[in-house]
Amino acid sequence: MESVVNNVAEIEAYKDLIKIGIPALFGLLGALVGGLFPYRLQKAKLADEKRRENAEFNKKQICELIDCFSKFSGSLFAYCNILLSKQNNNGVGIDSKVTEFGSMMLENEINLVKSKAIAGFLGHSDIVSKIVEFDELASETIQILLKPNNDKSCIGKLRTKEADLVNMLSKVNVN
Repeated sequence: MESVVNNVAEIEAYKDLIKIGIPALFGLLGALVGGLFPYRLQKAKLADEKRRENAEFNKKQICELIDCFSKFSGSLFAYCNILLSKQNNNGVGIDSKVTEFGSMMLENEINLVKSKAIAGFLGHSDIVSKIVEFDELASETIQILLKPNNDKSCIGKLRTKEADLVNMLSKVNVN
């Protein structure tokens, strides 16, 4: 009889284990699954927010690069134009204007350096190369324009190089 009582007690223990254990196990699994979904959702939101912040940062940097390059380019072409004017007008005030525009261009050269730095920082080595090519051609153009009876076609080459660079900048993906 004792064995029957032990068997009945054992069966009751198994019943209690099933009655309590299985719901507890499902409750635990439900909590894990229920907690995993919000975790994944929050992780995706944070990754998307970081992606948007990086895209916004890159966009601002590209805008600053363009701004810096255009400031230098504007002062460079103003200086080139005054050098061309000097050939046609050997008036009294032209030398002071050449000096003024030359100084303005040199002051804006920091913007060219800054645009190269930004392009390099963003990992656009192709843009850095184009800026360096533009800078080298600008130096050659100024040297040509400083000579008497110079070749004015050098300005066209410089404009073409500038257009190539601007075209490349327009195709930059900020994402």
